[in-house]
Amino acid sequence: MNILIIDNFPIFRKGIVSILKDNFLDYNVLEASNFSEASLVVKKYLPHIIFMDINSNNEEENSFIESLKKNNQDTRIMAMGNFIKKEDINRCFNMGINGIILKNALIEDFIYAIKLINRGKSYTDPELTSNMNFNNIESLTKREYDVLMEISKGKTNNEIAKKLFISEHTVKKHIGNIFSKLHLSNRTEAALYAGIIAV
Repeated sequence: MNILIIDNFPIFRKGIVSILKDNFLDYNVLEASNFSEASLVVKKYLPHIIFMDINSNNEEENSFIESLKKNNQDTRIMAMGNFIKKEDINRCFNMGINGIILKNALIEDFIYAIKLINRGKSYTDPELTSNMNFNNIESLTKREYDVLMEISKGKTNNEIAKKLFISEHTVKKHIGNIFSKLHLSNRTEAALYAGIIAV
């Protein structure tokens, strides 16, 4: 299996490469310092998992991800960053990124994230969800839970209504209840929450 690390800081990149080689002996770990290099590596090796810095948020990054999702749908993407804001999280979900991890994460977290991503699951760094209360999930009704899962897939209220055969007004009511019961403030937080409980 091929894993690609994309980061413009050689020291950080080499550190991740070293961790992966020490813990995944059967993986071929590749690296690139920018998206031009990464594109060549992708064409040649078709990596199964890609770790990439998402703090740049530039046109080259967006084009790379868009092309990757279009031409290599089986490739899983793990976004990395020093400081990940809510808008970064929202952008990641919109682009179809499969996981988010902070660069200051423990080695064990990187290893766990890879195993999770490799199984087709998503991963969200615990620091990004530290304020969420996961004890209230049982307070959701079956329908509220269904709506929450659809939110995590990036569905609009209209799409959720059609999928669950309910009105948009009912969807809005369920979402209001979800936010209230789980102490969430927006759809991004709801998607993060859903991603964690679905693991």
